Amino acid sequence: FSLGHFNQHGRVLGEIRVGDESWPIDGRGWRDHSWGPRYWQAIFYYRLFIANFPNGDGFMLLKITDKTGKVRREGVLLVDGKYEDILDMDVVTEWTDKQDPRKVQLGVMTANRKVRIDADILQLAPLRNRRKADGETLVSRISEGYTRFTWGDQVGYGMTEYIERIEDGKYAGFPL
Repeated sequence: FSLGHFNQHGRVLGEIRVGDESWPIDGRGWRDHSWGPRYWQAIFYYRLFIANFPNGDGFMLLKITDKTGKVRREGVLLVDGKYEDILDMDVVTEWTDKQDPRKVQLGVMTANRKVRIDADILQLAPLRNRRKADGETLVSRISEGYTRFTWGDQVGYGMTEYIERIEDGKYAGFPL
């Protein structure tokens, strides 16, 4: 799909100055670093979740399924400045009438903890990608969602990304 791809959590401290005005910045986010072209149709379907919280915790979680049904669950929880690899993850999606993701419940396990994370997708950008291959047009849905995440008593923000092939007019990953 995309070799050499990684995400990295980060923090920015400083200020923005425009003329005589200035505004302090204490922001958290992540860097999406990747090389080369994408072939979105190589993904049968996946669910990606990335978030940051005011105390510095965060996560990057991925559930990816191939056409045979084989599932990989990968990712990390960032807790107290240290990454913990996930061992397992459950994803339960609540869908809209248009079959877009609306809310998500995540169950995540590392060697050190088991957590539940709730996600409310606040704004969704439903996109399509088309590619010709062997005389056929392959289509994938890419849904990018600005998302509020609740992890215990913390509230943070980030994104959800649902990518799936569209075959015979149906989303490959719906309703999973």
